[in-house]
Amino acid sequence: MKPRNWDGEFSSNDAGVSYGPTITSGIYGPILYKDVVAGNEVAIKKFIQDGSTRMPGFRYGLELTEIDSIIEYLKTVPKPQKRGSPQAGSRDP
Repeated sequence: MKPRNWDGEFSSNDAGVSYGPTITSGIYGPILYKDVVAGNEVAIKKFIQDGSTRMPGFRYGLELTEIDSIIEYLKTVPKPQKRGSPQAGSRDP
């Protein structure tokens, strides 16, 4: 399920601003993936609803079912590799 009225494009006001690194800034939000989210669904849901000092809350912008869908998706995301680490399954020359 995608958020209603979503046109398939992200803008500078989307989560990428908080969670995606740029050339001039670091990552503002936590790295979210299945090992972090699993077992912490209630806390993650509250964080998405209420926000923080660095991220707006989405209590009025998303339905509870949409937040639940985001959490279910995050539970499928593998842990990101650290920069400079070899790809899984690759071999050194």
